[in-house]
Amino acid sequence: MGANCHYTGAGPTIETTLFDRTNMLSRVWYHDYLGNATANSGIDYVIGETNSISCQGAFNISDVMASAVWAVDYVMYLSSLKVSRVHFHMGTRYRYSPWQPIFYNDSAVHVKPLYYGNLFNAAVFAGGNKQTEVLVNETNFGAYAVYTSGKLDAIVAVNLNMWNSTFDPISRPYTALALPDGWNDAKVSRLTSPGVDIADNITFAGQYIDDQAQVVGRKTYDKVTGGKVLVGAGEAVLVHK
Repeated sequence: MGANCHYTGAGPTIETTLFDRTNMLSRVWYHDYLGNATANSGIDYVIGETNSISCQGAFNISDVMASAVWAVDYVMYLSSLKVSRVHFHMGTRYRYSPWQPIFYNDSAVHVKPLYYGNLFNAAVFAGGNKQTEVLVNETNFGAYAVYTSGKLDAIVAVNLNMWNSTFDPISRPYTALALPDGWNDAKVSRLTSPGVDIADNITFAGQYIDDQAQVVGRKTYDKVTGGKVLVGAGEAVLVHK
């Protein structure tokens, strides 16, 4: 979504790179074009190496909550195209790696925010035979319908409006997403944290991952209210029956 390689002047920021959906869509356009070209030839289109900011990521962008939220939107949008597979680039001590499975200089940082985004996506696409349709495609908000064998299975929504941990949590703005009829009893798994600018206190469906890469806590779901689900600034939700 941007570069951290010997740039001059202003570098990438969360707001101008990961949370700028116009930026994301303009870059994905090439994959859309090439995916269609290879599909016509009967060839799978694979994105073999991708991530947030080139040159191993950027501090306070690729290694904070923002990267998890971005990863959900990015992978969901790619899944609506003729992209058969996506490989995230990682390496020891890389800022955009989802995890670091080894000790490095006597320290271990096992799980990073991007892990949560990939965990979210894994929950969406578990089981295979999925098809994705874009429902909402706005500057700071995206929503997707996920079908299994032609039947609506889940709805994903991503709110890419800025929300920092220094803001008053009571004032966090929410966007209401109307659900189809018959979804009032659906379960809502929320990916959230106090702010997109930090790496701590991230939860998905009420659970978090500790430094040993273990899932901690009981899974909890939000409820649909009045046929709608609220998506806070800097959050993503998975709605499923």
